[in-house]
Amino acid sequence: MISHDIEAVGQIWLTASIKAHDFVPAEFWSSELKVMTTEILPHPDTVGYVHEEEGLIDAFISLGGNWIGCLFVIPERQRSGIGSALLDHVKQLHSDLETTVYKKNVSATQFYSAQGFSVVGESTCEHTGCEEFRMQWQR
Repeated sequence: MISHDIEAVGQIWLTASIKAHDFVPAEFWSSELKVMTTEILPHPDTVGYVHEEEGLIDAFISLGGNWIGCLFVIPERQRSGIGSALLDHVKQLHSDLETTVYKKNVSATQFYSAQGFSVVGESTCEHTGCEEFRMQWQR
């Protein structure tokens, strides 16, 4: 991900996080935006891919090794195949992938399950206190 994309990607992350995680106060996501755009996304061990439509970024996926840290699509473009396309791209590059999904985010759990991921564990997110599934895909 190149540096001028970070701001656009951060806004996608914020908007989609607030919508997808309505069980977490929106203020939490807003307070984490700076950390996301200055530390997490530009981290040297992180690789990101964006989807653009007519020159505008509308989705992204970010990985640290085989760990999917983020996969977000702007709300108005969700369920249009963009997330699947980004995930298919990284599946071509890795033989296994892992991520965590909040248990209350049923649509994300269903999305990853439909993409061949299985629940391999459960934990509690240290940042939000929400329960989450650890999910894994293997070729």
